[in-house]
Amino acid sequence: MDQSPSNGGSRQSSEVFARPIGYSSTFPVSDVTQQDDPALRWQRPTNGDSKKKHDHPALPPGATPVAKRPKGRWFVGGVIIVVALFITYEVWTAYFRYRAMGVVEAQVLNLSPRVDGVIEGLYAAEGEHVKKGQLLAKVTNVDLQYRYEAATDELKIAKANLLAAAAQLKWQSARYADNFGEASTDYYDLWSRLEQEKSNLQQAQIELDRISDVYKASAATYREMELLKNRRDGLTQRVEKLTQAVEEARKRVDNAKALSESDPDALAPLNARIETLNSELVRLRQQLAQTDILSPVEGTVIHHLKLAGERADPTQPLMTLEAQQTTEVVLYVPQAYSRKLNVGDTITLEVRTFGDRVKAKVLRIEDRWTQAPDSIARQYLAGESLLPIHVGPVTDSEPTDATKWSKLRVGEVVRLPSRWNPW
Repeated sequence: MDQSPSNGGSRQSSEVFARPIGYSSTFPVSDVTQQDDPALRWQRPTNGDSKKKHDHPALPPGATPVAKRPKGRWFVGGVIIVVALFITYEVWTAYFRYRAMGVVEAQVLNLSPRVDGVIEGLYAAEGEHVKKGQLLAKVTNVDLQYRYEAATDELKIAKANLLAAAAQLKWQSARYADNFGEASTDYYDLWSRLEQEKSNLQQAQIELDRISDVYKASAATYREMELLKNRRDGLTQRVEKLTQAVEEARKRVDNAKALSESDPDALAPLNARIETLNSELVRLRQQLAQTDILSPVEGTVIHHLKLAGERADPTQPLMTLEAQQTTEVVLYVPQAYSRKLNVGDTITLEVRTFGDRVKAKVLRIEDRWTQAPDSIARQYLAGESLLPIHVGPVTDSEPTDATKWSKLRVGEVVRLPSRWNPW
């Protein structure tokens, strides 16, 4: 027999206690509504206690609460699914999506100054395309510049000294020429007098011989013969003195003639000094020209290793330059697929940096096995033997492929997809 709710008695044991789905509080619910059972009604909070938790009625004796459903199970399940998909994608990408990995290589030149000094300026920016012979940088060597200027000044002084010495020699030659003329005049004057006196002496000797014969025949006096002897002896002495004077005059003429002629060896030391200074200036100019760093080939400036104002020397690179048309990709192909590529085959490479593919041609296949470089080693098994295959741009490809190849940088990683024509 049912009891009235107002009696406050217990309900029948057949009553079912349930928890509405989505309801956060745990309390018994019977087939009688809360309005019918004052014992199950909520105790509504007062205005002053609105922020407190609701008070829940106590369970009737013998009632068993329903177990709570675990919170966030859908979130945990979603996280597990995402992690599983990520791992699957990584495994597929690492071992199945690509047959081989490769690294971009090119002829990279390390440019260093040939003389030490301070970097005056860098005239090519990183990534700039430069032509062969273009000025890339300049180094200033103060000591070399000072030596060049000193040698230039010394050469000017040596040339001035040479001009002064040549002018002095010319003046001396003119002076000696005048002396030579005077000496020659004196010489010929004395010589003519000597010849005249010799003639007089010869005539006096003839007369003396004639008078001697006449004197023997008593046709001439002794006095006449003595006078002729004295005249002969005087002429003899005059001839001897004139002969000596002529000899001295001849020596003066020879000396004046030697001095009047220009001596080519007189300026030899000055000419030798000028030649030495010219050779030194040529050598210094060559060294100064080495302070200009010119591009040895056409290519692209990759990186500046030093900045303007820093000191540079031949042992340290100043910048790196990638030579044009030397870019190639070295693929490291596993043994299972190494025989499927031949020289001349056209393949397609995937470049992640610009998210596109580019055509390539097999250029060379090495004859030795090696291991992958560190940049792509994790894409292969540890210690796996790989065959390096060199590939380059296709010469008759579209212009867009050439542009893509020009964008490749040394050390960049490229991939060979699993599907392509030769395989």
